[in-house]
Amino acid sequence: MNDKHLPKGAPNSKGGQFAKKNDSNAIFSLADIDLKKQKFLDSLFQPESKPSLKTYSPKIQKTVISLYNDAVSNEPKITKDIKQISQITNGKLVGLEYAIKSRESIAEKIKNNMVYYNNTFLDAKKNCDDLIRYTVLFSNEEIVEGTDDFIRTLQSQGYIVRYVQNRYIPSKTGEVQKGYKDINFKLVSPNGNKMEIQFMVPEMYMAKNGLSKDEYGNFVKRTDGIRPGHDYYDMAKQIKSNNEMSEQEKKERLKYLEYMNEKIYKNIENPKGIEKIRRENYYELRS
Repeated sequence: MNDKHLPKGAPNSKGGQFAKKNDSNAIFSLADIDLKKQKFLDSLFQPESKPSLKTYSPKIQKTVISLYNDAVSNEPKITKDIKQISQITNGKLVGLEYAIKSRESIAEKIKNNMVYYNNTFLDAKKNCDDLIRYTVLFSNEEIVEGTDDFIRTLQSQGYIVRYVQNRYIPSKTGEVQKGYKDINFKLVSPNGNKMEIQFMVPEMYMAKNGLSKDEYGNFVKRTDGIRPGHDYYDMAKQIKSNNEMSEQEKKERLKYLEYMNEKIYKNIENPKGIEKIRRENYYELRS
């Protein structure tokens, strides 16, 4: 099956959190990095805010409002199904407050799809396939069976699997994701809405979002000075597009960020049997 959810002209998944290294087993030393300086730069980091919807063309604004309102209308029924299946499969549904993508994020996705992948407006609109999205956690021991049961139950209720990405196994290019890993499913609900579900282990979710657990097992913000994994990822993207830094400064900064990325994820074990979650197991036969 073709990966039609990918923007036209987009490269296949490269598997790595940051840029690929020639030696995948390389150990990054901090001996030649000014840690005090790098941690100071960490403290200055601010996520890039998305432009107001009003800054986009009338055509994009109109499309975004239509897509957003459609998602708002259909999300309650889908969320009800996701909640019920989470209970049945012993999965922990988290981040439900982010179930619907913001209008600004939808507009940015359409614009980027057209700019970076040279897609037409209609193709960019079709690639808005994560307007409704969920994150479900399973323990390391349960994620394989839990994910399989979850998706099979959705399929039995009329949901159609469009795409599967298991970041624990090699991509089409033969690379394996470094650092953050999850299992991503893109589906179509019975009422025709495109949606996304991410499955991951709690340790991965905590590392990505800068969390730890309190004595009662609740997620709380970590206080050891280590930032969320997605912050280090966003920092790297900002540095790569920064024209004011020298190449040497960029090299040092990116080396530090990759080290931190590996550090926060390195002790999270790969679930046993995770390679069983493969796309060909879930695609329906099509005429």
